[in-house]
Amino acid sequence: MSSVGRVEPDLVKAQIEAVVDDLAPAACKSGMLADIAIVEAVAAGLGSAHIPHYVLDPVMVSAGGTPLLELSAVEALKSLLIPRADLVTPNLDEAGILANMEVRDTGAMRDAGERILALGCRAVLIKGGHLVSDEVEDLLITADGRRIWRALRHPIGNAHGTGCTLSAAITAGLALGRPLEEAIDRGLTYTRHAIETAPARGSGSRPLNHWAPEGC
Repeated sequence: MSSVGRVEPDLVKAQIEAVVDDLAPAACKSGMLADIAIVEAVAAGLGSAHIPHYVLDPVMVSAGGTPLLELSAVEALKSLLIPRADLVTPNLDEAGILANMEVRDTGAMRDAGERILALGCRAVLIKGGHLVSDEVEDLLITADGRRIWRALRHPIGNAHGTGCTLSAAITAGLALGRPLEEAIDRGLTYTRHAIETAPARGSGSRPLNHWAPEGC
């Protein structure tokens, strides 16, 4: 990542309204929101849109360490967007920021997930891709309990957009009417295939193969 550009908040809200007026989406997700004004614009757009399912991917820092959400916007995200979300999908660092604690193991993932769930969302999926382990663990926490998905880490090295791909795939599953756990199951399978077949392009992190053979 070499630079970051922001969209005007009024344009963000207008985009939401244009899509909702024309297509009546069954689900939506948000990713990088940059600042408090855009968080507020998304909250306003969702408030009038009545979209059945909303997945919040709280993108805060790039894989290379570039800040993607101003710290001043974190509280707005917690108060305005998390209570609207069917699912919040933070990685370890994002879960730590939202829960105000360090998250470096599965026990801390559980505790952070409970804190985030208490902010009003219906479910939290903490992505364990940054765990120091040969195995990746993703933890779902809902009011009904917990579920862990485990998979061997693929030796591809750095890949770009894994979390965004997963949250988008889950959103697509919800739009198709799948129950949450099935949408996560299939989203994880799709994302793994997209990682395993990621093409080598240039010298940076690999882009995922979004034409992977299995998925939504």
